[in-house]
Amino acid sequence: MKIVNMVENSDYARSIFITGVRGVGKTSLMMSVSEYFEQKSNYYIVDLINKEGIADSLVRLLANQVDSQLQKTLKNINTFSVDSPLGGISISKQQEIPNLDVTLDRLMAGIKKQHKRVLITIDEVDNSQPIKEFFLNYQKQISVTYTPFAAIIN
Repeated sequence: MKIVNMVENSDYARSIFITGVRGVGKTSLMMSVSEYFEQKSNYYIVDLINKEGIADSLVRLLANQVDSQLQKTLKNINTFSVDSPLGGISISKQQEIPNLDVTLDRLMAGIKKQHKRVLITIDEVDNSQPIKEFFLNYQKQISVTYTPFAAIIN
């Protein structure tokens, strides 16, 4: 499949747009490519739907795949205490709401260290505000080029 070859053989971020009239199989083609890459151990796959919060969905879905179980557990620990005969120590973690851009940057940097790639699929793209905001973040990632990734957009 030509799309698969384009994604696999690219050393940089790329976008692939699938266009055509309704009902010709654009979504089916996109999902077939996604399913192919799900079988590969060096890809993280994020299938998105055009709706409010699409950028947040990307970060959440990608973070769920990238984070190990230990990291997830450590994130849930708010206070750590140790008592000893000489005294005790207590460390508290401040709960902060992470910035989406910062979180995405960290995720992509971590993915690069793992020598993995990201495939993003987005169905039903139009000229809506959520898509505009998503592509602002996407353009930033392309310019920073942490790791090769592809977006297949229908």
